[in-house]
Amino acid sequence: MPVVKHDGANLFYQVEGKGPPLLLIMGLGYPSDMWWRMLLLGCSHPGGADVVIDGEAIALLRSRWAMTPDEAAEAAIPFIYAPGTPRADIDADLAVWAAHPTGPVGYAAQLTDTITWRGSLDRLPGLAIPTLLVHGDLDRLVPIENSRRIAAVLPNARLEILAGASHIFATDQPERTRAVVESFLVRHQ
Repeated sequence: MPVVKHDGANLFYQVEGKGPPLLLIMGLGYPSDMWWRMLLLGCSHPGGADVVIDGEAIALLRSRWAMTPDEAAEAAIPFIYAPGTPRADIDADLAVWAAHPTGPVGYAAQLTDTITWRGSLDRLPGLAIPTLLVHGDLDRLVPIENSRRIAAVLPNARLEILAGASHIFATDQPERTRAVVESFLVRHQ
């Protein structure tokens, strides 16, 4: 996989299809075979002093060390899926994650970096590109206020809040997610 080195980090990327570039920002837990429905920037936080953190979510993330992967997945469900999401859809996601597990080193790095990241909110006003932020209103892992803060400083941002969706909003609200992304892409072709 091609890589670009930036600021001491390896940024791996994949080129697909034709047309202008489209940046997909996915967390460590999103293997590329889930991207077919995750074509957007979702559920992020600005980092540093600007981040809003849910104490229960951090406690869950810290407690994962003592859990098996199956136990950790089950414990995360109330934080990342809406209560009405069909269990079969959740299980389909969990099967994809199980096929591409995040190892202890990768998980530790993501958690540490998430907690200690100095943030980039001060640099975002310089980005003039169209940006779509999508956040579920029931997200307990990354509070929605974080996306509001990012959208407030991005000059060309659109924040879509999906009612009845959580952190994995594309599973909670697949048709609404698809409609929001398609609308954004059509508008910015």
